[in-house]
Amino acid sequence: MRIGSGPSVQCHQDHAGRLEQGKRRLAFRLVTPSLSITHDLGEVEIYPDRKTADAIKAEPGNGGITFTKEQQWKIDFANTPAIERDVRESIAVTATLRPRTSGEAQIAAPGAGLLRAGPGGFPQVGMKIAAGQIVAYLAPRLGGETDVATLNLALQRARIESAQATQERERLEGLLAVEAIAAKRVVEARHRERLVQAELSAAEQRAATYQGGAGGIALKSPIAGTVVAVNASPGAAVTEGQMVIHVAVLEKVWLDARVPESDLGRIASPTGAFFRLDGAQNATVLEVGRNARLIAFGGMVDKESRTEVAVHFEPDKRSTIRC
Repeated sequence: MRIGSGPSVQCHQDHAGRLEQGKRRLAFRLVTPSLSITHDLGEVEIYPDRKTADAIKAEPGNGGITFTKEQQWKIDFANTPAIERDVRESIAVTATLRPRTSGEAQIAAPGAGLLRAGPGGFPQVGMKIAAGQIVAYLAPRLGGETDVATLNLALQRARIESAQATQERERLEGLLAVEAIAAKRVVEARHRERLVQAELSAAEQRAATYQGGAGGIALKSPIAGTVVAVNASPGAAVTEGQMVIHVAVLEKVWLDARVPESDLGRIASPTGAFFRLDGAQNATVLEVGRNARLIAFGGMVDKESRTEVAVHFEPDKRSTIRC
């Protein structure tokens, strides 16, 4: 059979005008003034008429699934060679990508007070933070009738009392040297001096919280990472325990999946997972031992939902996955 540039189709026929039966090689040839293309479809069986062909196809063992071009045009489909590969049972579950347990930190206010910017300014979402870096200061709220002037007065009083205690201890040590007093009085003077110095140190710390360069209690990030959330602004009043800044390591994340309790019997040991991120064209495949590792497979049902068990996968450096 040949298909040329025109609509003509030619087939071999016998002397009686019938198509020659038996095995034949089928090829389509497209000929144009600029090119000639041949599509070899291989060997096919030629039947004498349509009735014979339909009867043979209806016989057991000769049937098949009909998938016409008209059907193919209406849906997405693809052809792929048949190859040997592992077939794994899978179940559909809900999952989230999140920083690993040691890869995030929530910096909270240790007490009620006002926030102040750190040395590098107040943090913004997306800012890189180093471990131990001061991200903000907290000026604790003064209670009752206490104000800055009262704190400064207490600091000056503590300094005067400390100087007096030192002078008294030195005077008594001089008298003890000439055996003019009992040693007990010198011991009491030394204890008094240490107590007053401790009170002075506490007064200095309280006063430094509201004045000077530091400007309050330093809030430091325990990890290096990226600021992913800021829940307050400079000058804002915060309460004790309120989360102020959220820092996370986005370069390495976990896939946190939740397996229904009813499907636990189908997964003895998870070997991988595949998922598709919003906006991504292709699915991401994680295989334990190749590009990911199994962090944990919870053996206990979640105490809150009572229906799910957690499974955690950690992609390795070869997987470009970010929160």
